[in-house]
Amino acid sequence: MKNEGEAMSLLRTMRWLSVIAALAGAVLLFQALSKPPNGRHCEDTEAGAPCALRGMRLPGLSLQLARSTYEVGRIAPSPAARDMLLADIRRDYWLILGYCLLLVGLGWLLGRRHPTLGAVVIACTLGGAALDIAENIAITAELGAGALTPWMVKLVLWTSSSKWLLLFIATAALSALFVRPASLIMKVAAVVLIAAALVGIYGLAVQRALVETGFLLMLAAIVISGVAWLFAYRHFAEGEVE
Repeated sequence: MKNEGEAMSLLRTMRWLSVIAALAGAVLLFQALSKPPNGRHCEDTEAGAPCALRGMRLPGLSLQLARSTYEVGRIAPSPAARDMLLADIRRDYWLILGYCLLLVGLGWLLGRRHPTLGAVVIACTLGGAALDIAENIAITAELGAGALTPWMVKLVLWTSSSKWLLLFIATAALSALFVRPASLIMKVAAVVLIAAALVGIYGLAVQRALVETGFLLMLAAIVISGVAWLFAYRHFAEGEVE
């Protein structure tokens, strides 16, 4: 009975944490999709505003994946643009805290049935979060540098690519949590999680614009899983306390 009570308490906590994350994910997804893929039209964007790279929507993510000082200059063409990007970085620390709580909690829940997969989710999430913090520090130094150097750009690119690789691996492993329950919406969440991981990892290897697509799919999966936790909660509960 004690184990059953602990399981139900954990499930209730993760249910509402997932719902809150889904609301935040929906806002981020809407904001991202409301921006056109403006990389081809950087010269036409509002004067002083940050610019995304070709085929991408998000200047912040473009900055993470920039490969040269020239690209960094295009993304942040003015002091005002750099200030906007630095403000985004300060807000990003809250996002890091949020996804750590969500993914570590879900990884712990997954580990009750699949210890190895649960450990992978938790380890990759914590490793990704540490690299995310390092990336933010590196970008802050990059944007504040009087003379930008290639090694600064390479440091940001390395920390960012490593971070995304770990988070995409965590995303793929987490899909196992949503496969077993007999709920269509949970299986949809699992498929979107796997798609996000595959597209994102392929993007890291071949086409960096697809990293952004993988990130947007991750947000979509968070929204879908939040809906699943809200309306198909009994399927999780039945699986945990049976």
